[in-house]
Amino acid sequence: MRLEIYQVDAFTDSLFAGNPAAVVLCENELPGKMM
Repeated sequence: MRLEIYQVDAFTDSLFAGNPAAVVLCENELPGKMM
């Protein structure tokens, strides 16, 4: 399965700084083993 991943940098005004978090937007719920 291919998933598109977005990186969000929280608590900063600069790229690749602050607290990074990965975000995946899915149409369906992922299986527990993938979480």
